[in-house]
Amino acid sequence: MVKGDCNSAWRSYVNKLSEELEGNNPKAFWKYVNSKCKGTNDLILLKVGDKEITDNMEIAESMNTYFSTVFTKESFDSFSTMNRVMEEKLCDIQCSVDKVEQYLNNIKHLKISGTRQYPRYRVS
Repeated sequence: MVKGDCNSAWRSYVNKLSEELEGNNPKAFWKYVNSKCKGTNDLILLKVGDKEITDNMEIAESMNTYFSTVFTKESFDSFSTMNRVMEEKLCDIQCSVDKVEQYLNNIKHLKISGTRQYPRYRVS
């Protein structure tokens, strides 16, 4: 019974996802893909030779030692210097309300993410 309910819920979820994709909502698809690709970054055990390290500080120091031996230090003497030349200073920016509204109306609402204070969709 529980297995049947789980299968039914899964089919319902996949059907809803496919409907959102047909409605040109790529965010739903990428949200699903990213949920399947998530891994963990927690390193709870590191084996160095015969020794197993579990302390976070020791793991960090061991990785620091390893990577400092792998990467080389570059000498910056061989790099040429670049002189920055500014012809004009950006002092005054002028924009009209009409120009801002024009840019806001051209925003693709499916490409932006909203926050709690600001919705994704523009309210007229």
